[in-house]
Amino acid sequence: MSITSIRFSGLASGMDTESMVKQLVDSQKGRLIKLQQAKTLNNWKTDIYRDVNAKLANFRKATENLRLESPFNKQTTSVNNEEKIGATVTGTPSLSSYTITEATMATDARAASASFTLNVPQDGKIGQNISFNLNGSATEITLTADDTISSAITKINNAGTGVKASYFQDGNSIILTSDTKTSTAQVEITNLTVDGSTAATSNNLGLFNGIIDGSTDTFTPNNGVTAAKGLDAVNAKVVINGLTINPTGNSFSFDGIQFDLKSNITSDQPVTVETKQDTQAIFDSIKTFVDKYNELIADLNTKITEKQYRDFPPLTDEQKSEMKERDIELWEEKAKSGLVTRDPSISSFLNDLRNSLMTPVANGDEGFKMLSNIGITTSKNYRENGKLELDETKLKASLESNLESVKKLFSSSSSITQDNTLTNKTKHDESGFGLRLYERIGQGITDLSKKAGALTSSIDVNSFMAKELKNIESGILKEQDRMQRLEDRYWQQFQAMESAIQRANSQSGWLAQQFSGGM
Repeated sequence: MSITSIRFSGLASGMDTESMVKQLVDSQKGRLIKLQQAKTLNNWKTDIYRDVNAKLANFRKATENLRLESPFNKQTTSVNNEEKIGATVTGTPSLSSYTITEATMATDARAASASFTLNVPQDGKIGQNISFNLNGSATEITLTADDTISSAITKINNAGTGVKASYFQDGNSIILTSDTKTSTAQVEITNLTVDGSTAATSNNLGLFNGIIDGSTDTFTPNNGVTAAKGLDAVNAKVVINGLTINPTGNSFSFDGIQFDLKSNITSDQPVTVETKQDTQAIFDSIKTFVDKYNELIADLNTKITEKQYRDFPPLTDEQKSEMKERDIELWEEKAKSGLVTRDPSISSFLNDLRNSLMTPVANGDEGFKMLSNIGITTSKNYRENGKLELDETKLKASLESNLESVKKLFSSSSSITQDNTLTNKTKHDESGFGLRLYERIGQGITDLSKKAGALTSSIDVNSFMAKELKNIESGILKEQDRMQRLEDRYWQQFQAMESAIQRANSQSGWLAQQFSGGM
């Protein structure tokens, strides 16, 4: 409707002009509806391509290490006495066995501390005026009868004496701890005064003049105080294969192994740590490859063989407004089916991927050039579209007896340094399955990114689907403009007709009036 005119429907003719114009315009909307449906289909197909691309990226991420030698060189350890020491391979051990004949655990540095039993509840007031000095500091700490345990601790901690206080609720005690962690650390109380008396033998904080004995865990005088002397940090002492080392802690690295010392070890009960290839981890990696590959090809083959329902085009907004929500869902389920059936880019990728896995590895050891040599075969059921089947027993046996050959099967490199396995057949045939997969999937990701935009791109304007969408949207704008002009023209024609009818009615009325007056 034109925004510059006011339209009145059927004033002279009595016709429903608005409905008639709408019907006439709607009859000309075929092209616009097809363009709007094309836009919807474009968005749906773009989502499918990007979903496929995401699945390719996830598959590559899950299997990318198979092209490298390092996963096949991974080692694990076995310890004959795990109560004494733990061991984990973190690097590349140079030996297959390590014997620890002596080990003394490291000790951490410790601060001196003393615990004094309180005679007041946690939330109660001290009820006495108490003052004292700590560690020879000139700063006197003064507590009033109205102070609570909490405020008393705050005053002690803010005094800057090198001693901090804390409250131990379960024992209803106040704990004084030195700031430093050394064997010379002390907790010393002097000049204790209770309600002005220096002779008081007890107080509600349980404090008394004294000092922690530097040689024992004792506060002198003891008076039932629990105390702990300060300690210097002491390095561990470990004798491995005759070599003495002194790590600073009980967890330490040695020759690519992380050792965790749990208790002292004596020469009469030595501990042995042995290393071996971690074939279980390698098995898990290869099994993951088989499982993820089967998931991927099953999903992609489903997409390119879906049934198409050409009688179920995308619904317009007007059509949706006349349908129930469940009916819309069922309709769109069929409308979305088969959008990439026989899609050449996906079909070509699947064929190339299958060929890469079926071509022998020229640089592989004799008897280990095909996946079937280690228990990975292709299903004989053609309906499964090349699904891989894994003989776990055969794979585990191959890893135990021919690990190097299995490693070559996946991680062999070609003598050709230029090009890649996609553009150079010799490099492809010489390379292991790991590199072939990695590069083939990478090319698939690149191709789909060109078609529907990269996964990392939030705004896509350069892909094939984005350019197609731009053309569709341009066509929609042009068609909407044509519909507007068509509607305006119809209104002009009906308004001209209304004006003509009105003039005719006026003339008829005048003539009737003339004839009536002359009689």
